[in-house]
Formats: sequence, structure tokens, C-alpha cells
Amino acid sequence: MQGANDNRIIPSMFAALLADPREVRNSPHLLLDALKKLNRLIEFNFDTTVDKLDDDAMLDEIISAVATAPFRLQHLSLWYQHIMTHRNLPDRKTPHVTPHLKSLTGLLLEHCDCSNCYPNPFYIALVSTPNLILRDVYLNIPRGTIPGIGDGSLEMSELLGRTHWPQLQRITLFYKDNLRTESQIEGLRAFLMHHTTLQVVCLPGGLLPNLPDDAITLPSLQSLMFGRRGMKETYRIPQRIAGNIRHFIVRIEGEGMLDALKDMKELRSCQISNVSNIAKLHDFSPFLERLLYTPSEESYDRAWNQPLKKIDPEIKKEFYG
Repeated sequence: MQGANDNRIIPSMFAALLADPREVRNSPHLLLDALKKLNRLIEFNFDTTVDKLDDDAMLDEIISAVATAPFRLQHLSLWYQHIMTHRNLPDRKTPHVTPHLKSLTGLLLEHCDCSNCYPNPFYIALVSTPNLILRDVYLNIPRGTIPGIGDGSLEMSELLGRTHWPQLQRITLFYKDNLRTESQIEGLRAFLMHHTTLQVVCLPGGLLPNLPDDAITLPSLQSLMFGRRGMKETYRIPQRIAGNIRHFIVRIEGEGMLDALKDMKELRSCQISNVSNIAKLHDFSPFLERLLYTPSEESYDRAWNQPLKKIDPEIKKEFYG
């Protein structure tokens, strides 16, 4: 995705940036006028961080214009951040883009978690609308509960297990906080078990929850990314799932990495770090073709934080299409 931070996992469908935030700041009203006239628009990508109250207001107007526009989007990427003082303006609410939800096949959504942005009705619709046609999703999981679902005491991380996106192929879930409670972990576990069409799962900064080793759990999964800094414990992926993995990016330091690889006989590409007995890799994964190896924690930090720059183009294609 041009114009965005390359240190996040971004579906390839968002490669074309239609709205340069620098141009928007210089001529925001032109963008607003254009959104009212582009009746056939099917993809919209917007990435910006504002630093003035006037820009805050204009950002809200732009998102509102997208929500009320005459077109119906298939791909939507919203990546925005209000200034901190926006938290002190409770009389304003950032509008939501729920009208496009039923037509979207690709969604990237990351924003600040100020009270004006989250929660909003979009998240309620995302959880409760049946049979959405989403296929490629990147979600930043905000903090805080979502009123309007159940007794209003659940967070988005806990509500994931209630979603049903029957065509979903790729998912990236970026948690601002590590999964802290069993109910949050259970939400992710239920989500993964419900979405049997998943081919790619990316959990940067998170862990793959324990999953049953049966034929209905992630039967199509081929590409997997997970892990967090300081993770050294032994981690085993269920044998039936591991046996299908072809592309693997993980943040496990030291020899625990090898335990995660033991059942990946079909592995073709891999990113690992700081494994002293790396010769065993051939025993576990005899068909490995591409390897990104970083010998130290510092170098792995650089590779992990900039995966799109570091990953081999062929590996990138498998993860991001």
C-alpha cells in the first residue's frame, strides 16, 4: 500500500492509493466534492494523521462523505488518527461507513481509540450482520466495550467469535493489547474455528490460541504469522494444521522455534530468528525454498517491524496476494 506504514500487514488489494493525505490537507474540499460525483467508485484508500483541530473536523467530513456517497465500495481502507485533544470533544462523533459493509470484499480499518471513534455502529454491524462477503480483512482491535450487543460488557476481541464471514480467505488482527483474558482468547479461537475458508492468518504481536487437531479446524490454512517479543516458550501447532502450512512467519526466540516447525513438512518459506541448531531445519522442512534468518534479537526487531520490505517477493505474494 503506497503512502502507508510498511510495518503493517496490508492486503495487496490496497496497493493503489486514491487519496494522498498531503493533497487532502491542501485541498480537502476538492476531495469532498469529488466523493459526491464519483458514482462508480469501487475502491477507496485513505491514510492520514491530523495535527490540528480544523483537520480533525475535515477528517470527519471526509469519512461522512464516504458513508453517504452514491457509490458502493468493494474495497475500503481507512487508516486515520485524530489529535489527542480530540478526546476532549465528546459532542462530536466520527461518522461510520456502515452503508458500504454489505458490498465490501476487502476491508482495512485502523484508527485511534478515542471516545469519538470507538465504539461506533460500524462494529456492531460488523459483528451482527449475517453472511457478509468479506474475503480480505485487516482489523485493528480497539480497546473498550461495545454497547448494543448483549449486555454491552463485551469488547471487540471477545465478540469476534460471533462473526460469520463465510467467504473470508485472509485475516490480519492487530491487538493494541496482548490478549489478556480467557474470554478474549476464546473469542479468537471461536473466530478461527468458524471460518473454515481461511487461507492466511496474521496475528502480529499476538499468539495463535490452542486449537483442536481435527478436520474442520482451518482446513485451508497455508500461510501463518504470529508471535511477540520475548516469546521463548515451546509452542506446538496442531499436527494436522501444521502439515498444511507452506509459509510461516513467527516471532519465537531460540530453540522454541524448532518445536513450532516440527510438523511443517510442506513448508516452502519461513522467517525465523536466533536458532543455534538451525541445521535441524532441513530435517523438519525438507522442501524449504526461502528463508529469512536473523541472528540477533535486534536484527529480528528490524525484520519483524518492516516485514513488507524484508520478506522475499514470493513470500509476500503468498501472504498478501
